[in-house]
Amino acid sequence: MKRFFLFLVAILIVGSAGYFLIARPKGLDLLALVPADSLAVLDWDSPAGSYQSFLDTSFAEKLQGIDWPVILSTLGYNKGEIAGAGSVASRWKLFSEGLFFRELFGKRTVVALLPEKDTVRDPVTSIRNTMVLLSHSGGKFKNFQSMIAGSPLTTQLQRRNYQGYTIRGYLVKDRYPVYVVTDNDLLIAAFDPAPIQQCLDLLLAMLVRKGGAMVDNPAFSELKQRARGRDDFFLYFDVAALKPLLRQISLQRVIGFEYNSDISDIMGHGLRQIGLYHQPMGRVHQLTAGMLFDKSGLPSFQKHLAGRAPIENENLSLVPANLQIFLWSNWFDLSRWWQATRENSTGRDLKRVDRLDAAVRKYTGIGMERFLDLFGDQFSLIIKEIATSGFFPVPRICIRIALADQETVETLLEKFITDLPHRRDMVATVPVVSVLAADGLMQPSYALFDNDLLFADGRDLIEDILKPGRDFLVHDPDFVKLDMVMQEPENLIAFARTGQLINGLKELVSWLGTNIAIRDERAGAKSKILIDQAVIPLLDGLTMFKAGALRGYTREDELVLQSRVLMVDE
Repeated sequence: MKRFFLFLVAILIVGSAGYFLIARPKGLDLLALVPADSLAVLDWDSPAGSYQSFLDTSFAEKLQGIDWPVILSTLGYNKGEIAGAGSVASRWKLFSEGLFFRELFGKRTVVALLPEKDTVRDPVTSIRNTMVLLSHSGGKFKNFQSMIAGSPLTTQLQRRNYQGYTIRGYLVKDRYPVYVVTDNDLLIAAFDPAPIQQCLDLLLAMLVRKGGAMVDNPAFSELKQRARGRDDFFLYFDVAALKPLLRQISLQRVIGFEYNSDISDIMGHGLRQIGLYHQPMGRVHQLTAGMLFDKSGLPSFQKHLAGRAPIENENLSLVPANLQIFLWSNWFDLSRWWQATRENSTGRDLKRVDRLDAAVRKYTGIGMERFLDLFGDQFSLIIKEIATSGFFPVPRICIRIALADQETVETLLEKFITDLPHRRDMVATVPVVSVLAADGLMQPSYALFDNDLLFADGRDLIEDILKPGRDFLVHDPDFVKLDMVMQEPENLIAFARTGQLINGLKELVSWLGTNIAIRDERAGAKSKILIDQAVIPLLDGLTMFKAGALRGYTREDELVLQSRVLMVDE
């Protein structure tokens, strides 16, 4: 009887394995075949579909309408380089419009960069030989196999058998090897057999639930779960694991990239993993970045900001709606920034710091550290419009800064304006001081109230805040459609009316071009070509975005930045 039961169990195991290999479920998660220690992973629902959606936008239309040979020539590229770029663009257009592209990349696709198992070679070879593509287009690919095998551009390589699967190889243009495995709807492709074999190992390991796949990676899973299954694009980086490869790229000057100290600081001080994902929501599109970090590895200034708790912006409900840009944050910490600057400065930089400290002491009577202690940690910026009626475009700006010592700030401001022509007005019981510059044509103004300093280029901007009308930003239709839940605790809030802002930017860019032409006729002629034939059309294309918003907040060992854009009505 015992032998019978052992025999029965063996039959069940073999039968299950056979069923799994022959009739593998179609719902297989591609991420279950990606090794857990991968350096980078891209999970894309339909690259071909996303690309077609992009081509249907006004921005793509403007992009394709640009005379790129003229632009490249203006930028200084020679005829050979321009012809090469044109050839690449033509080949891409031909490929992306073909059936092969639509069929192969029309379904869910995962691309992963696996860790180098051997000693790191040159970075280009390392990336090529450790990259792998997985797709649910295996059935579609089989339809193209005979076409690929018969192409004069490809040579068939010797087939390899691994774990019961056949790995087919092709040499493209006698230079580039490509290896492929298909199984029902599963497609695995790479430039080297090793990554494919690692994926197949995981496919077989699923039988005994051994794990070791990306779905078992805690950091990846944590970031992926943030999207709640609503993402159509997800990009993951293991920053710490990527550092050696980036250094190698820098040392060999690949693509002109230099792994300098700034990049080393950003990627080396505590930052561990990054997840970036897109979620379509009708006319609203959301892009979220989640960054996991080790707080103990952060420098003191960043560690302090990372520990700053999100708060509810009590003034958001009173922000007027008649603006183009609004920005608020409680990451405003000038005092800590100054301390970090002094600690990290040496040589000439330290001398500049000392000179700045001396200048502040001369005009205020107190040192820089004491001066910066006067300010709190909240800062907001309003750009009402970019005024274009004058000689040059001017952003209309109002700044609001929280104060830690309003009385001292008021004393310093009174001392500063004593010898300047100015006027005082009462606005909603709050004194507003305006300095009369350029015979009163310019009136920068400030007001102090509720432990806040308001500073603007004109009194009317302060009046908008002190005497708000009935139109508030939180009730604005575009703000409501973005639905960012910004009255919850945050560290950062931003909003922009993209269409209106771009019109002002176009005026500003045109003015800059005219200014360049006045100074240098030859440079002006080049800038006119670039502005008229490239910059302005691309800015026009961006008007497909009506408005955008951004929110940011920290929680334990994580920074989240979430942005949304509202598309214009069709």
